[in-house]
Amino acid sequence: MEQHEIEAHIKNIANRTERIEQILPKLATKKDLQEEGERTRRHFDVVAEEIKVSLEKIAAAASSLTGP
Repeated sequence: MEQHEIEAHIKNIANRTERIEQILPKLATKKDLQEEGERTRRHFDVVAEEIKVSLEKIAAAASSLTGP
C-alpha cells in the first residue's frame, strides 16, 4: 500500500470516528431505556384504569336503559 493510500485510510477512519463520537452522547443508555419503560408502564396503568371506569359507566347506563 502506498503512503498516500494509508493516509487516506487513516483520514477516513478519523472522520468516521468523529461522527461516531458525535452520535454516542445522544444514544439512550440501558438505564434510560429501563426508566422510560417504567414511565410507559405507569402511563398505561392509568389509561387502563380510566378505560375500565368508562366501561363501567357505559355498562351501568346501558343496563338502566334496558331495565332489570
